[in-house]
Amino acid sequence: IINGAFETVCFEVATHLGRAASSAIINQSNERNASIIDANGRLAGISVGIPQLLFVSPLAVRWGLENYQHDDWGPGDVFVGNDPDYGGGHLPDYTVYAPVFDASGELVLIQALQAHQGDTGGKDAGGFSLDATEIFTEGLVLPCLKLVHRGELRRDTFDMVIRNNRFATFAGDIAAMIGGVQFAVKMLQDLTRKWGSETIKAA
Repeated sequence: IINGAFETVCFEVATHLGRAASSAIINQSNERNASIIDANGRLAGISVGIPQLLFVSPLAVRWGLENYQHDDWGPGDVFVGNDPDYGGGHLPDYTVYAPVFDASGELVLIQALQAHQGDTGGKDAGGFSLDATEIFTEGLVLPCLKLVHRGELRRDTFDMVIRNNRFATFAGDIAAMIGGVQFAVKMLQDLTRKWGSETIKAA
């Protein structure tokens, strides 16, 4: 039952992103995926999408988990990462993720959404520079950046990420990813309340 619910949540949030995003890469090529990771960084649930993204999300989230205290994780937070050296695939693959806490404040799950973005703000449009000699030529590198703190959008970090992208649609795509994981967190919180944290963790 729990595993089936995980699959449903992932499918719904991936569909949400596909319908809300304005980029053709996401809403037509379906270069997006949703996954649920447990509090130990292990893949617990997935949706049908681009296969390689399934390997990106747990690694990006694990880096976030390693910095749990440093980055002050809490209910309502949303993070983004794309750094290949810290779990990302390549710079255009953005992972947006949000923690799910139970009523006692224990971290139970992390909901992640991955999507290939059309630009990363580097030397050449699209994030691919054939003559690049280092990663900084390719675009903005984000190991782990908090976009939403306790349910409130951090305008400074959001605007900084948007400013480093050539595509006018990028702001809407990132907003759709944030909204997607927030939607999933509510569903997973309901699931945790219904079945209890121990049952969720056992599943």
